[in-house]
Amino acid sequence: MTPIEEALDFARSLRGKTYHPGRLLSDNDKTCISINLPIKGHCTPTKRCTQDCYGKSGHLAYPNCHRKQKFVSKYLKQKNIDDLITECKPYLGIRLNGVGDLNPEHLAQLFSLARSCHRPPFWGLTRKFNMATAVNGARTPKLTLLLSVNAKPPD
Repeated sequence: MTPIEEALDFARSLRGKTYHPGRLLSDNDKTCISINLPIKGHCTPTKRCTQDCYGKSGHLAYPNCHRKQKFVSKYLKQKNIDDLITECKPYLGIRLNGVGDLNPEHLAQLFSLARSCHRPPFWGLTRKFNMATAVNGARTPKLTLLLSVNAKPPD
C-alpha cells in the first residue's frame, strides 16, 4: 500500500467518529498560548476588523482549526473542565479567545478556570462591553478582559 493510499484509508476510518483534539489550548505566533473560539457566531467585526483579521487566513483558516474552535466552545459550556484546567496549569499566561470572542455562556467556566489554576493569569480582548464589564466587575484574580475598539466603538 502506498503512503497516499494509507493516508486515505486512515481518513476513511475516521469518518463518523467524534472529533476530539489532542490539546484544548492553541499555540501560535500571533496569539501564543490561547483558548481559541470560533469566529462565526462569536465575533461581530467592524469593517476594519474584517480587513485585518488574522483568524481568516493562514493556519487559523484551516478546517481542522475551525473544528477545534467549535469543539472548545462546546467544551466550555459543559460542567467538567478538568482537562482544560490540567492543561493550563504549567503556563505563565493564557490568552482567552486568541480568535473569536467570548459569549455569556462561557463566563461560568472561565471564572472556574481562573479560580482553579493558581499560576497563569488569563487575559483576553473583547468588543462586547457587557462581557468586559461582567469579567472585570467580578474582580476575579488572574482574569482580565480588555475592551477592544477601533475607529468605531462596539455596540
